[in-house]
Amino acid sequence: MDQHNIFQTDSQTRGTPPGRPGPVVVNVSFDTVRLTWAGSSAPFEIRYGLQANYPDVIGSQTTHHLNDTVRYLSPDTEYFFEIRGFNEYGYSEPALKNATIGPDRTQPRNLKNPGRTFCEAWLKWERPEDNAYLIDYEITCPGRETVYTSALEYIASGLIPDKEYLFRIQPRRPEGAAPGIARPDRCHDPGSCASDSSSRAWSDARGAGSINTQLARIRRQCGSVGL
Repeated sequence: MDQHNIFQTDSQTRGTPPGRPGPVVVNVSFDTVRLTWAGSSAPFEIRYGLQANYPDVIGSQTTHHLNDTVRYLSPDTEYFFEIRGFNEYGYSEPALKNATIGPDRTQPRNLKNPGRTFCEAWLKWERPEDNAYLIDYEITCPGRETVYTSALEYIASGLIPDKEYLFRIQPRRPEGAAPGIARPDRCHDPGSCASDSSSRAWSDARGAGSINTQLARIRRQCGSVGL
């Protein structure tokens, strides 16, 4: 075999990396992004990160399908996603797509303390807008036993006058409790209890998103409610 034929055969058997994946379509659902694209039968790698820090990558995963799902993303945050095909000869050029996660809709809403006796707090709230993952609610307060309930209200009894209590209501989901909302209650004297204006806020483990919502000011006098 002459040198020309040897070079031609070597070029044919060496192979090349796969081509760039086709256009990427995204479907966003509160903390989840589903990605779909076109491409060959090669496996694919998905890399993602915060768009503000591009091209720094915070996570990656692989799939043999033409779609994949990235979960547990932060609310109010824009991400970039790079999809590459790969084989034994290397990686393709990336297909790039951005997606923005909307506001967190998995938290209990409109937490209220509509009134009770001076030594009790009646906490009421509404279901989250998105409750697909909801199991029940976890109620915590420093110095008090943790309570779990599937109801939309809870009566905390045995409170001491002129002491502030910070109750936190968290939705429990299969992957663990999500950040919750909190409300302080201070009992000043028998027959009078007030809950001061405050804010609820949280930042997720990655520090990429936060929520601040002002709570209404409510004052109770002997069980009645006055604004």
